[in-house]
Amino acid sequence: MIADSSRARWLVRRWTALALSCCGLVSQEPGGVFPVRTQALDGRWSVAEHGGTDRSDVRATALMTLVCIADAERAQHYVKAVGPAIDWLRRLPDKRGRIGFRDDPEWGVDHAIVTCCLLERARSQPGDEVLSSAAAATNALVTLLQQLNGKASSELVVWSRACLAAIRKARADDNASRWIGFADYALERACALGHTRAANAQERAAALLLAVLGDRGLRAEQLRGVEWPSEDLAEPMTALYLTMAYALATEPGRLAEKEAEDLWSVVVERAKVVTRMNRTQGELRGSWDPKGEFGQRYGRIGTTAAAGLLLITRWRTCYLALLR
Repeated sequence: MIADSSRARWLVRRWTALALSCCGLVSQEPGGVFPVRTQALDGRWSVAEHGGTDRSDVRATALMTLVCIADAERAQHYVKAVGPAIDWLRRLPDKRGRIGFRDDPEWGVDHAIVTCCLLERARSQPGDEVLSSAAAATNALVTLLQQLNGKASSELVVWSRACLAAIRKARADDNASRWIGFADYALERACALGHTRAANAQERAAALLLAVLGDRGLRAEQLRGVEWPSEDLAEPMTALYLTMAYALATEPGRLAEKEAEDLWSVVVERAKVVTRMNRTQGELRGSWDPKGEFGQRYGRIGTTAAAGLLLITRWRTCYLALLR
C-alpha cells in the first residue's frame, strides 16, 4: 500500500492532466467532431475517402468506434455516431461468426478489435441484439485462439484480453449471465495458450502490455527496455500499446513513486507532441494527418482514431474495461 500523501500527489497529477486537457493541451474533442462529420450513411468510416485503402474500413471503423465509446469525458459529442457504427459492425460476420475474414494474417486482430467494440457497447448500453452479436464474435475469437494454439500474435492476445476485461465488467441480466460465465472461462483459457515471439516493434509493445497485465512485480527497467517509435503518429498502434502499458504500470502501488513519475512524464511529453499535431482549423479540424505505413493504409480516419485513443489513455480518461 502506498502512503496517503503519495496517493494524494498521484490524484493531483491526474486531475492536473485532466484540467490541462480541458484547457487546450488536448483538443477539446479527441478526434474533434471529425468522426461525426465524416461518418458514412451506412455507419462506417470510409478510409479510401480520406487517404487510405479500401480494405481497411473494418479496423478503422472499429478504432473510431472505440474512441466514441471510450472517451468518457466527451462521450456526448459521439452519441449519434456510435449506434450506426455498431449496426454496421454487426452486419460484418460470416456464418461462422468471423468478422472481416480474408486471406491475411491480420484479419484476426481486426476481428478481436471489432469484438471488443461490441462487448464495450454491450457493457455500456446493455441490449439483447448487441449482446447476441458480441457472443457470436467472442465464440469465433475463442475458436481462432484455440486453432492457433499458442501461435497467436501478441497483438491478437492483447485485444482478446480487452474483450475478456469487457466481459468481466458487463452488466448482465439473467438471460445473459450464463453466456458471460462461459465466455469468461473459455476466453481466459484461450488467452492463456500464449503468443509467438514478437517479430517487430508493434508486437514487442503488445507483448510488454501483456507482461504488465500479467505481472504485478514488473520492474521499471523492463518498461524502459522497449523503445518508443521515433514519431508516435507514424506507428500509432505501437505507441498506443506502450501508453497502455505505462498507464497500468504507473497505477498507485505498482512502482516506487519516483519511478512512476519518471515513466509517466515520458508519456505526458509525447502526448503534448501529438496534441500539437492536431488540425484545429478548416475542414480537417479535429483530425491528424496520416503518416508512415500506417497512414498509407488507414488514412486520416485510422490515424485520427489511433491518436484519439492515445490521448484519452494518456490523460487517463479512457473508459475501456482493460484500463479500468
